[in-house]
Amino acid sequence: MELVVKLAPALAASMRFGGNSSDVEPLKELMRAHGVTLRPIHPTVTEGELAKMFQSTVAEAQQGHDLAARLRALDGVEGAFVKPSASLP
Repeated sequence: MELVVKLAPALAASMRFGGNSSDVEPLKELMRAHGVTLRPIHPTVTEGELAKMFQSTVAEAQQGHDLAARLRALDGVEGAFVKPSASLP
C-alpha cells in the first residue's frame, strides 16, 4: 500500500535537503518507529506544490491508515492518506 504525505513548505525542504533541525525530528521518529521512510514523489521538483508531496510503502492498509492519522496530528503535515488501489475490487 502506498502512503501519500503532503508537508508544509519548510518541513518539505528540510526533508528533501537532509535537514536535522528539531522541526523534522518528530516526523523522522514516527517514520522510524513504523519502519518506513518518506521519499519525494517528484524528486527533481524543488519548489511549489509538487515539492511538498512525499510517499512511503506500508505492508498493510490498516498500518497505513494508522500511520496517516498519526502523521496528520504532527505540526507541518498538511495531509496524509493511503492511496487507493489502482485495480478494481
